[in-house]
Amino acid sequence: MTGNANFTTPLPAPTGFATTLTAYQTALGSFNTAQAAAKTATTTKDTARLALESALTQRGNYVELTAANAADPTAVVESAGFSVRARRGPRRCRTRCRICPSLRVTARENWIFSGIPPAARPLTTCM
Repeated sequence: MTGNANFTTPLPAPTGFATTLTAYQTALGSFNTAQAAAKTATTTKDTARLALESALTQRGNYVELTAANAADPTAVVESAGFSVRARRGPRRCRTRCRICPSLRVTARENWIFSGIPPAARPLTTCM
């Protein structure tokens, strides 16, 4: 607008506008630099996490293999700083249903037992 006869007294004044524009351009440049640094840092963090997960898996496998040959496997696992979880037993049905995934009954086997073709009955599962 500087030098334009149609705008003799622009608002904001040209010097104030130029100062504001320069401040924004500087802030935008800083933001773009920070954003690029954040992307690099995220990639570095993700790579380090994958390496740590792999190391933890290897450590856990080592502890399991060592404990498997011990007289008291639970004590060996716990001495390594790991906790031992209880073994899960088979899931029990709370309701009687036609197809029960906890019993691993297939639709064909269920048809044989019930005499009802799979397409003619509603599919229900245990919850």
